[in-house]
Amino acid sequence: MYRWGARVPGLLAAACAGLHLANVASASIDHDEVEHLHAAWMVAQGHVPFVDFFENHPPVLWYALAPLVDACPPGHLVLAGRLAMLPFLAGILALAYRIGRRLTGNRRAAWLGMLLLPATWVFLRTTLEVRPDVPQVFLEVLALDLFLSWLERPRARTAAAAGLAAGAAIAVLSKAVVLLPALAAGIAVASWSRSSSGAAWKVPGERGRRAAHAGLAALAALLPLAILYGGMAAAGMLADYRACAIDHLAAFQMTAALDTRFSILPGLWSVARTSPGLFLAGVPGLVLLAMRWRDPRHASVLATLAFTAGFLAMSGMPYKQYYLALWVLLAPAAAVLFDRLESRAGQGRGAFVMRGLGPVLVAVSLAMGAASLSGTKEAVRETAVARRILAVTRPGDPVLAQPPWHPIARPDAGYLWFNLRDFLSVLDQMEASGQAPDPGWAARMRRVVDRPPAAVFVSRPADLQDIPGLAQAVEGGLHPDTLVRNLFVR
Repeated sequence: MYRWGARVPGLLAAACAGLHLANVASASIDHDEVEHLHAAWMVAQGHVPFVDFFENHPPVLWYALAPLVDACPPGHLVLAGRLAMLPFLAGILALAYRIGRRLTGNRRAAWLGMLLLPATWVFLRTTLEVRPDVPQVFLEVLALDLFLSWLERPRARTAAAAGLAAGAAIAVLSKAVVLLPALAAGIAVASWSRSSSGAAWKVPGERGRRAAHAGLAALAALLPLAILYGGMAAAGMLADYRACAIDHLAAFQMTAALDTRFSILPGLWSVARTSPGLFLAGVPGLVLLAMRWRDPRHASVLATLAFTAGFLAMSGMPYKQYYLALWVLLAPAAAVLFDRLESRAGQGRGAFVMRGLGPVLVAVSLAMGAASLSGTKEAVRETAVARRILAVTRPGDPVLAQPPWHPIARPDAGYLWFNLRDFLSVLDQMEASGQAPDPGWAARMRRVVDRPPAAVFVSRPADLQDIPGLAQAVEGGLHPDTLVRNLFVR
């Protein structure tokens, strides 16, 4: 019985891997995947982000993907991009295991806690997609793991590596900045704690040595940011980057007057309802971590989670990818709970039941996740629409299509965002309040809908009325396609 029980985590891991690989090839396309692959394709064609086309994310992922996108046929871009995300997913899972093991010293508990991640549908769905959040969370969790390693055994190279990973995470997506106050909180607890870790700080000369390490980490964190901003300045995109990816994004998320707003609570409830396993184990594990907050490792994990949740609460539109770091941090917390259950199990039938709770929870979550991730029919239709658009337009034609039906490989310098009205409204509000980098900036960014399109696709005809001038463009020179409904072509 013990030998069979020891194999259960491995069997569950194999099932999780099979589910993920199946969905990489068949899951429906998310509109953000189209956005980032299109931006990468534009970069590969020599266009400058923010200057030649509108975007509101840092450009690191697009430049990294540009060689892949340039070499890949349009019909295979989504699959190729998803395969490029797999190493980051593997790294996230390995780091979730490492952090769980650091907190518990229990391999089995850390393994089961980590397996709750790929068994949770929203984590699995988000990490298979082509988006900068996946490498950003990998780098963020890598920085946290290196920081925990530094707390256990302070070495200069570990501190520098932690800072470098944190800086790289912020360069990929600015929201990773939540790491900085979280790690500072961990240092504060370590320096004040009466635990064995805190006592080490009181050794003569040790406080100064560790302060020097913290300074080295800060300098290392600045290196990726200096490369990013220096490169953007050299390319002449820095002012437009600030307007698009900082000012516009902040207005869109928090300050602009928009009809579309939602809070963190519906997102949490949706995941808890459809994938309860991570919450059932992670939340009690967080309570156990909080009970031992004087351990600087526990305090660092709790602080990172708390600042991440605070960022979500501040956002007016916390989309599913914003929660990714939150789910990753719940996995080590779940490991803490599984470790506590095993330590209290004792012998006999009770021990079997207590040791079996973790695998059962992972198995049930895996089954629920498999049921939630069915999207093959939608993916086939999305791909068919994109290929038809490519067939009826030429490489220089502007194409307006709602993602995820946008064909990606057309130099139209933008496409119909799923909420384009809100984006355009923010542009107007920024220009009216003097936040645009120069007069006429909003008009330049609007050219995505100002040029006569060669093809227009909408998911429903009523959407034509949502975009200023689009219905007139369709009426003036486009006709319904003979094969694809709601596709209008010249």
